[in-house]
Amino acid sequence: MAKITVSTMALMAALCLPAAAIAQTSNEQQKAPQTQTQAQVKPINGLITLQDKNTFLASDLTGATVYNPKDESIGDVNDVIVSRDGKVDGIVVGVGGFLGIGEKNVAIKMDQVKMMDTDTGVKLVLDMTKEQLATAPEFKSKTEMQAQMNAQQPSSTKGLVAPAQEPAQSSTQQQTQQ
Repeated sequence: MAKITVSTMALMAALCLPAAAIAQTSNEQQKAPQTQTQAQVKPINGLITLQDKNTFLASDLTGATVYNPKDESIGDVNDVIVSRDGKVDGIVVGVGGFLGIGEKNVAIKMDQVKMMDTDTGVKLVLDMTKEQLATAPEFKSKTEMQAQMNAQQPSSTKGLVAPAQEPAQSSTQQQTQQ
């Protein structure tokens, strides 16, 4: 029992030491690091620290379900198209298929998309039907177009392959020909 009491007292004393050490520092010592930190922070042009209530994040859009005005699901957002000047030009909506198999991508300009905040996130509404999107031309990204062009071009190694050679003649065939 005595060992437990001594151990408990030693533990309590150890826990109290940091508080006692802090209590011994002066207010000037505690303020000095804060003043230095504040002096070192300089404003950075173009920095956004808080999201504006009228903005959405790309992560809010990607994967979001797209609805028609009758509140029927017509597809999901697979990607967001952003121009070089930073403007969102449109969204890529996956339509048709089952669990992503057989699905095709259709790109929609942002001025056709109504975006609304809901309790569960952002809701996207298009004034289109699922059938309209299913019959719309498929969207192809730059990567997909480049891959298609590469597949259609003849191989660039055509001239680099050695021509097929005739099998080597045996020494008896060479002697007969002489």
